[in-house]
Amino acid sequence: MLSRRFLKPYSSAAALEPFTLDWLVIAGGGSGNPGGGGGGAGGYRTSYGTGNISGRNSAVEAAKTITPGTAYGVTIGGGGAPMGITNATQALTTGGAKGSNSAFDDIGCVGGGAGTYYPSAAYGGYLAKHNGGSGGGAVFGGSGGHNAGDTSGTGGQGFGGSGGALSGNSTYSGAGGGAGSTGSYTGTTGAGGTGIASSITGTSVQRAGGGSAGPWGSGTRTARGWGGGGGGTNVNGTANTGGGGGGGGSRSGSQSALRAGGTGGSGVVILRYTNLATATLTGLTGTETTVGTDKVLVITSGAGNVTFS
Repeated sequence: MLSRRFLKPYSSAAALEPFTLDWLVIAGGGSGNPGGGGGGAGGYRTSYGTGNISGRNSAVEAAKTITPGTAYGVTIGGGGAPMGITNATQALTTGGAKGSNSAFDDIGCVGGGAGTYYPSAAYGGYLAKHNGGSGGGAVFGGSGGHNAGDTSGTGGQGFGGSGGALSGNSTYSGAGGGAGSTGSYTGTTGAGGTGIASSITGTSVQRAGGGSAGPWGSGTRTARGWGGGGGGTNVNGTANTGGGGGGGGSRSGSQSALRAGGTGGSGVVILRYTNLATATLTGLTGTETTVGTDKVLVITSGAGNVTFS
């Protein structure tokens, strides 16, 4: 009597093993101030590349080991919103908001500080609001020498912003700090701190620049590293770079002619990993592409989870 032998179907698909993943996490940038102070860039941390190219020119951090099937939390921080100029005194003293924090699992970055005018804690809490993650928001060196000194950034994430001039010359507003350098008030330039370039997506892109200061006059100030240029031109930080918002300043040197400060750029989480893995997003918006032998996932908004299979 003949017997039949039943075999299990053969599958060529092997289970995905744990793998290492490189990451770049940037928080939202802070808003600029109508008085001229530029917003600070969002906190910047990365594992991709070599050398001192993480935030505040620190060494790159360790890659992360990923377990397939595990959900990893992700939050994309929004940029700080500036205050409308409906009341000049309130707009100057309140100014706007810090950027929101970003995170990938246990890797977090702090939002950039908001640009401000008066240093007094009575006007919104100087230290809490205007010091930032990757570059503190700048303050404004207004008439009478209203100046609280430079704001601070966060170690391993970014530099502080400039306090502006002490001479009382209100042209010398301070600029926001960036991931790569402090903000300045040199002469009338008021340049935001530089960002840091990363090639994690396959193309070198500079991100997390501080917002430039806004002049009290007709001039404008250019953006650096995707932070906003001051003075009403390109005044917003660029989305998904964590750039600080540019400062507004005044068109005529009067509080009655204030320009609006700029909105901080939103943050981003970028992940690079083996092309054998596929990402699934829940509550998040992102795009997965293939770059050479790797995949790159750019997550641009939301708060949720990413799972790899």
